[in-house]
Amino acid sequence: MIVDKVPTAVYSEDHGSLTSRRSTSIASPQPSRGLYNRQLQLLLWSTAISSITFLFFFLNLYAFIMLMVFFSSLTMLIHTSLAYFKYLLQSGEVNVFTLLPKQVQDYVLQSSLHDVLLDVTNNVYCR
Repeated sequence: MIVDKVPTAVYSEDHGSLTSRRSTSIASPQPSRGLYNRQLQLLLWSTAISSITFLFFFLNLYAFIMLMVFFSSLTMLIHTSLAYFKYLLQSGEVNVFTLLPKQVQDYVLQSSLHDVLLDVTNNVYCR
């Protein structure tokens, strides 16, 4: 926990005035994953509510509904595409090597790392 010293005013009888000294401390929260998650959650909700309110006031109801349908469909499309690609890579049917062009596949199969590092002219982009 981080502790900051906060100046406080103390009455000094010998000088007849207020003097300040650092005697009390206030503990500030230490950054943690839970704190960041809560802050992000609050900021996300406030941003979403304010943007929806802004759009609702400046668009008619039909345009607002179509905009919400568009964004929800786009979100579902991205999620499904990512899940499909993850499934393809994990199932073993397709790997990253098969997604490469044939020329790059041949280059990777026929050359060694030692040859590639020594030969400056042997570049796949020069072909």
